[in-house]
Amino acid sequence: MCGRHHSQFLKLRRELLLFIKAEMSSVVATAVDYGVTILLTEGLGIYYALSNLVGCVSGGVTNCCINLKYVFGNSGRKKKYVALRYLCVWALSILLNSTGTWLFTELSGFNYIIVKMIVGVAVGIIVNYPGQKLWVFRKVSDARADVAGGAWLGDDTFSDEQPISNKEINE
Repeated sequence: MCGRHHSQFLKLRRELLLFIKAEMSSVVATAVDYGVTILLTEGLGIYYALSNLVGCVSGGVTNCCINLKYVFGNSGRKKKYVALRYLCVWALSILLNSTGTWLFTELSGFNYIIVKMIVGVAVGIIVNYPGQKLWVFRKVSDARADVAGGAWLGDDTFSDEQPISNKEINE
């Protein structure tokens, strides 16, 4: 019994550490996002909704790179498939962040920066982290165990007959 609880504790600890690493990556990406957004809006006078979109793109690229290298690591998929998967989750995130920031700023009259923070945290917890952990950066060995599986955006990059080489993964 004690061994089972210890195993559950270790699993929970690993999950918590992964979440913390992912959130630290998000903090860096958010700093890039906000920096670009505020610089464009306040410094260059660009409309906040457009600045927000450019900031989201800048932060998203930063987040993907950090997550691939330091947070989730190599999934065993070719980088182009990781990028395509990230793009899907990221596109939803950009849509929700941009639309949410615009809509709630216009409806509430609050400052766009405050609204952007609230919307960003909600989208990050509800969409980004689960999407990246469970789909974008999911290890190929975990995906093999999926009953639903399927060859969609990179699930066809593995096969029991043809293991993927490191050269293929880095393409």
